[in-house]
Amino acid sequence: MPSSPPTGVDDHTGQALPRRRRRRRRRRRRRTVFYTSSNTPYRILLLCGLVACVHHGLVSQWVGTHAWVAVHTVLHPRRYGVPYGRDWSGQCTAHPPGQFPPPILADDEDPDHASLASSRSNTNQNESAGWKETQRKVEQQQQQIDLLLQLVQQQQSQQSQPSQQYSPRAPAPVSSHEVTATRAPERDPEALSPSTNGNYSRSVPSTDSIAPATANTGVVPLKAMLFIDGTWLYYSIYERTEARCPIIQRYGRGWQNRYDFHWAALPRILCESLRDPGWSTNTAAPAHTTTHESATKNARPMEIVRASVFTSYKADTPTSSFRYQMFQDMQAANYDVHMMETVGRGEKCVDIQLAVEMMHYATVPNAYDVALLLTGDKDFMPAMIRTRQKARKVGLVSMKTGCNRALYETPGLKDYDVVWLEDHLDELIVPKRGKVNGSNHVEAVVSVFTLMKILYDFVTESGLERVTSRDIGRYLKILKLGSRSVLEELKLSYGGLRQFLTMSGVFVIETRDDHYQKEDPSDKAYWVRVRLPEATVALTERARSTRLSAAEKDFLETYSLTILQDKATAYYHSLLLLDTLPDAPSVSRDAANALRADGVELPDDLTRDYSLCKVAELKDCCRARGLPIGGTKAVLVDRIRSDVEQEIARLQTAAHSSPRKYQHLNMPHLLSDPSEETGTTVSDETDTYLKELVFEYLRASHGQASSRNVGRYLASNKSSTGEYKKGRQSALHELKAHYGGLASFVGHHDKLFERQDTLGSDNDPASTYEFGVGLRKGA
Repeated sequence: MPSSPPTGVDDHTGQALPRRRRRRRRRRRRRTVFYTSSNTPYRILLLCGLVACVHHGLVSQWVGTHAWVAVHTVLHPRRYGVPYGRDWSGQCTAHPPGQFPPPILADDEDPDHASLASSRSNTNQNESAGWKETQRKVEQQQQQIDLLLQLVQQQQSQQSQPSQQYSPRAPAPVSSHEVTATRAPERDPEALSPSTNGNYSRSVPSTDSIAPATANTGVVPLKAMLFIDGTWLYYSIYERTEARCPIIQRYGRGWQNRYDFHWAALPRILCESLRDPGWSTNTAAPAHTTTHESATKNARPMEIVRASVFTSYKADTPTSSFRYQMFQDMQAANYDVHMMETVGRGEKCVDIQLAVEMMHYATVPNAYDVALLLTGDKDFMPAMIRTRQKARKVGLVSMKTGCNRALYETPGLKDYDVVWLEDHLDELIVPKRGKVNGSNHVEAVVSVFTLMKILYDFVTESGLERVTSRDIGRYLKILKLGSRSVLEELKLSYGGLRQFLTMSGVFVIETRDDHYQKEDPSDKAYWVRVRLPEATVALTERARSTRLSAAEKDFLETYSLTILQDKATAYYHSLLLLDTLPDAPSVSRDAANALRADGVELPDDLTRDYSLCKVAELKDCCRARGLPIGGTKAVLVDRIRSDVEQEIARLQTAAHSSPRKYQHLNMPHLLSDPSEETGTTVSDETDTYLKELVFEYLRASHGQASSRNVGRYLASNKSSTGEYKKGRQSALHELKAHYGGLASFVGHHDKLFERQDTLGSDNDPASTYEFGVGLRKGA
């Protein structure tokens, strides 16, 4: 800025000016500095206003009322800001229209001015250079304003032509949890170049490089808060059954071991999924657009400024549980987790705290515009209604399998369509990092090829059209791959047998409909069949592309099908369901023949095929033998067979040591003669102890009871030595070891007990040898 002459000195005469003229000159100097300075805030404010008006289509109104005077002042600063006549650099200034400039006297013609001009002769050159720089900057600003005016004219001409396509794209809603920074346009290296005096000046951009702004450029996004019912969300994700859980249906059982829930992406997905109802618009949409298109194009962006989670769990909840890990992951994703300790069974504080928090921020000015509630509990309906009454919009996020119907059917409860999490599982459920291969499964010790080969061999070697999943599970449990069984590896890596069979595409799963499943509803076994043409091709392709691990190579080297040669054992349940199971007694024929050679005939309860019995009958047999009665049919059958085999082994040992001991074991009617010897020696303590037990039970049963009930009572009591092992050591075992059975014991103590008529039933073959036991009169 060039230096100015003293304020109180006249420019021509050099004499002191009156006070009034001095004040007027000071005011002129202030205006000159304000309008002509290169860094004036007014010019910056003017340019920003013009740019904002270009974006909003309001240039004509703004210019017509306020801006034109300011623009004209900037374009002609010397007309409004510099005193008329001579300027401070000695040059002639512009004069007002219709007036002539005052006469300019030469230095030699004006003696009064000669002394003042000589005193400033040394500074005129510097002042002239500074004024030229000011003129150059003003001209540059004028060029920029002209370009902006041309841009305004072009925009007005485009809006006046409806045939021209104009489709502004609304930017995607932005979430504060995943903020994607908008990249600024790159600067041209020549656009900002140093001038000769060391200052930086921006070159004038061309009109071609300036594009019309989108409809919602510069619009402040809606502020939203996300309120999450953490307890409901946990049970909806981790505690639902396979039939009602969409995550298990898509990713299989055990998906928690292979996938993670992408909590950081949830706020962004919700913002993108909420559809604007179209009740407002930012700018006027073109005439040819529909109402829906206009609402979509002019949709106001949204950002979630805060996400709050409300939940509780007990103090002894392990840190390795899914519940604990879930809220830790949410906290790591910048959620505000409000955790409370559960005392008792109720969790009412969680619901109350969430409702109070949402209502509190609804009353805080500018806290949020939209309240997003993630829940499926209808208890939050009053809070949602009150929030809308506070002029806040409400959105609902839930899951279809756990959302109460009142939440999405009640009118006036929300302002947006419900966002269902099931529709976004592909974005929310992501594979665990660093543990995923090309098939979207965790890198496991066992590959898809190895499992397909094992299952293919098992089904084809059976010779049957289909086999049951129970036989497959038993077979995979026997095979060892490293330190774990193949079944454990399959569950850990692929979520279970059903999930793997569905994923492979070469096995067919068929549901069962037989009387066995109707009798035992807990039996969830199903049929498995192989698509032979597709399976052969798939195995060949897998063998070429699979890279086996070291554990798999060791397993395949020792892999053999010899275990499948015993089809009655390997495919037992399949043959049983197909009614093709051969007669397979509960003991081996060699053991039965060996006992028969020793003169011992086994009773029917040791030679009976228990696989043909119903579940109720098997439970009765377990009770009679003192065995647990819980479990499925297969478990009960295996339990009884193990007990029968142990009893036969004891019979074989006793037959070699005392051949006469069990000579009439299956013929209790021959033991009614008390004079017949049992071939064993019984101590008095043992005999007295057993008599007291039987006598005590018969007296409690009003003097008579069945032999089955007496045997059950003896099986539940300790032996005379005080030892007791369920199914192995009891008073019943001690009685059989010394007397061979209850019938022989009653015959030896005929003065105290008496045997009554047989109580067997034709409908129950197991009760053929059941008889009554009673107390003799006077005993």
